[in-house]
Amino acid sequence: MLIDFDCAVHVDRGRTITGFRGTKPWAAPEVGRKNEEYDPFLADRYSCGVVFNMLWLCVRPSAPDLHAFSVALTSENPTDRPPLQTWIQRNVVQTPPPSPDFGPSGPGWVGSMDVTLSSMRAQ
Repeated sequence: MLIDFDCAVHVDRGRTITGFRGTKPWAAPEVGRKNEEYDPFLADRYSCGVVFNMLWLCVRPSAPDLHAFSVALTSENPTDRPPLQTWIQRNVVQTPPPSPDFGPSGPGWVGSMDVTLSSMRAQ
């Protein structure tokens, strides 16, 4: 389960909370410690690291970067957990190089997809 219904809490960035929220196997070590405040955003990074590690177990060894990032996200020290944007920018958001096979002159489905996307942008 990736979502804990009825466990979420809205918190402004920079604020801390106390108490346990979430599911134990995915919860950061600092979550739920008696009367200890923690940054819920950094705790969420830990939980994402657990999920990333599970994904890596399905694709290893083809994704060493995913494993390294999951290890960083599950650091015992919350302030050592990198923002998710770091991994996304390195591994997900990539501009494909120009290719003669891409676009209206490429394969039929690519050309029709390009036209569809262009018309969607125009609206």
